[in-house]
Amino acid sequence: MIWLRSDKKWGVDENPKTSAMVVQRAYTSQETGAQAPTNSDYDQRARDFDISIISNSINLALRNFSESFS
Repeated sequence: MIWLRSDKKWGVDENPKTSAMVVQRAYTSQETGAQAPTNSDYDQRARDFDISIISNSINLALRNFSESFS
């Protein structure tokens, strides 16, 4: 997986060597008892981040709107 800055989300890495290294690292970490992150973990983090940005923007807009009446 690679981070796509333009789309602000994770995308599939087309380089087979990199993909093989990621699979090997995930397998190794699972052997030692550590939980390897999955695609859904990354997707959920990206959604949470997007929601927080939108929420902050809405809160700022509402604050500015309410201050315009005072």
